[in-house]
Amino acid sequence: MNIEQIKEKVKSTEYDFLRKDKNLGSNIIILTLGVVMLMALTIKIVTWIYEAVL
Repeated sequence: MNIEQIKEKVKSTEYDFLRKDKNLGSNIIILTLGVVMLMALTIKIVTWIYEAVL
């Protein structure tokens, strides 16, 4: 996906909760950073397991 496709996808009704959820509000960046950190940790753990098996 390119940046324009991502922008259009986020504008769709499927992602309305990002704009309408009162609990998210301006905390969406915290959610985004949390997901990125979790993905990085998962990659490190999978790499560690893979190296341990070899």
